[in-house]
Amino acid sequence: MPTLKKLQDAIAEYETDYRRQDFGRFEPGALYDLFPPATGSPLAWPEPWPHSDDAGVYAVLDASRSVLYVGKASFNHCLGGRLASYFAYEKGRKGSCKIIHKWHAKPRYVYIVPVPHDRTFEASALEEFLIRKLQPPDNKVGCTHPPQPEDRC
Repeated sequence: MPTLKKLQDAIAEYETDYRRQDFGRFEPGALYDLFPPATGSPLAWPEPWPHSDDAGVYAVLDASRSVLYVGKASFNHCLGGRLASYFAYEKGRKGSCKIIHKWHAKPRYVYIVPVPHDRTFEASALEEFLIRKLQPPDNKVGCTHPPQPEDRC
């Protein structure tokens, strides 16, 4: 399964090989912990999602920091809205994160890569590249095999 390091390396490859150099680099956030220890963390549930009002790409990772899923929020959606479709407050348990979606393994972290406001279209390209490159187990739609020169999806 792809790891956080492989995800970060793939983002760097996309920036270097497929993105216009004058666009600069993406500025991913730190890992957001869905189930923080009792001592808490400034970037953890139930604090607001980083870049919640922005477009971008997000990755859901398990406790070992393996990538389970890569998704995007762009055009009429924001990262906070997309992530709220997977994770919510658990009724009766103040501050607890409820996992709404069925996952290959239990999610623990979310990694967010916002895209510039004037280039929300980049979220779609980056998401597709990362899915094809990393093949996360919970990305089932579209091509899931490594791209080959003769392939057309």
